[in-house]
Amino acid sequence: MKRITAFFITLFILLSVLSACGQTADVTSDFSAAGDSSSEIISDSTFGAPDLYYANNVISQSYVDYCESITSGDIMFSTYLGEHISNEFTELDAYYVGLTDSSETVEAWDLGLSEHELYGGEWVEG
Repeated sequence: MKRITAFFITLFILLSVLSACGQTADVTSDFSAAGDSSSEIISDSTFGAPDLYYANNVISQSYVDYCESITSGDIMFSTYLGEHISNEFTELDAYYVGLTDSSETVEAWDLGLSEHELYGGEWVEG
């Protein structure tokens, strides 16, 4: 199941980047749109990765502040860092989208559990 999920995440990110880059001639906008699309694909509503630029039900304000202090390159924190797509799909993202069963970051920062862990990997409507 994890391989299928990984395949679809990779496919959707690739398709969104290709699609976003074809929408405008402005290079800066191309990269920003591609990053935005990639972030939205793995977000809460699709695969379960929470945004890291504001506190929510699983991400604490202290972790958001930490991400700001180090200018995190995590794709769920910032989708545009210049003229290059240099965002990282981190172990934290992998945990929240269900590709791994645990996360050192979740444990170290006492962050909320992933939906995959809460619901045993079963699909939940809502």
